[in-house]
Parts: sequence; C-alpha cells; structure tokens
Amino acid sequence: MSLLATVFVATGAVAETVSGNDAISAMHRAAPRSPQHAGPQDRPQDGANAALVKTIDFVGLAEGMTVVTVGRGDSDLTRALAASLSNTGTLFLADVATDGTGGAIRASDEFSSRALQLSRKMADERSLFGKVVVVPFAPPVFADVRPPGGADLAVVDAPVANWRRSGTAHAAFKALHAALKPGARLILLSPSDGGHPGWLVQQAEAAGLRRAGEMEALADGRIGLGFVRPGA
Repeated sequence: MSLLATVFVATGAVAETVSGNDAISAMHRAAPRSPQHAGPQDRPQDGANAALVKTIDFVGLAEGMTVVTVGRGDSDLTRALAASLSNTGTLFLADVATDGTGGAIRASDEFSSRALQLSRKMADERSLFGKVVVVPFAPPVFADVRPPGGADLAVVDAPVANWRRSGTAHAAFKALHAALKPGARLILLSPSDGGHPGWLVQQAEAAGLRRAGEMEALADGRIGLGFVRPGA
C-alpha cells in the first residue's frame, strides 16, 4: 500500500499534494544559494537530489498542512518542507536537544540557546522560514509539541536510536501521538543499517499509532515507515 495516494487533511478535505520536485524548486526559489554554497537542490541531476525527491514523495506533503518535524532545522529536508508550506501551511520544528550521549537535556537554557540560533537563521531567511515555529523536543522533559488544533503530519528525521539508549522512546512516541490530529500520519525516517525497524514499529504501536503502508527503501540508505493516529 502506497502512502502517495490523494492526501486528505484531518478535516476530510482533499488537499493539493506537493511533489518532491516541486518542494525542491520552492526551496531554491525561496533561498537560492551562491555556487560556493550550492546544495542538493541546486544540482537537479545528482544522487543527493534524487534521494531528497524520493523522501519528500514518500512523506506525502500537501499544501495547507500543519506539519511537525523532529530533527535538524538546517537540513535540506526541513528547508524543502518549510519552503513548500511558507504560503499555505505552518511548520513546527521540534528541535532535538540531547546531551550528546542520547540523554535528554534537562536545563531549559540549553534548548533556548539552540532555539535562538535557529530562530536567528530563520529571521535571516524570512522568505523560507516565515511560518516555522521552533519548539524543544527532549521527552520526557520537553514533550509537548502539539500545534494549536493538532498536526496533519509529523516527520521524524532524527537519530531515534538515542531514544532507545536513553529509555525515552515511549515518552517520545506518546508525545508524537498527542501532537497529531485523529487520522493524521507519522513518518519515520531511519537508517537501514541499525535502524531497528521492528523495534520502531513496536514502539509506535505501543503509543497507539497504527501502521499505514509498506516500509520504503529510500535512495539515501534510509528506510521510511508510515503510521496513522486512529480516529475520524
């Protein structure tokens, strides 16, 4: 079962899907880079660009969505999602704050420093990051990442193996479940070597999420897993 079927937001209305190619084009238009700082979006034919296109297509992005991402704010994936939603949706960037060994940072000023750096970066690129909200994510300390009204989609592009080592996986998946509207989807992107897909499925289902679609082998050495929060 593919995740690339027509996308419905939680209201039940049909939303216009955003292809990977369209998302990368939007990223390039919003914040073109000089040749010495060119990234994958500036090299349409290379392998990195193809991997990003496939990842975005798997995610199933649509205009007007409220999206929660868990991962680095400066990644090409985050930039592409932000650019695609800049006019019609909102991106909530859940910044993963850890102590370097997989444990959650307990001091709020540590996150504040990281968030401030991201906020300044976004202010410098207002055309790209105009509708991005930065929130901390280090369960169980920082676990509330639910946008007002809930998210239509959550995308985890982070080292989830840290959650396993630190014993915070259950809290993290419960927080993601709570962030989603009923019927909304969670996409997990994980390394294919050592990503432990069986364990990820187990943790997601224990938090009340249900598998949606088949596991996808992405072009950059990662796997994609889809889940849905049950409900209307």
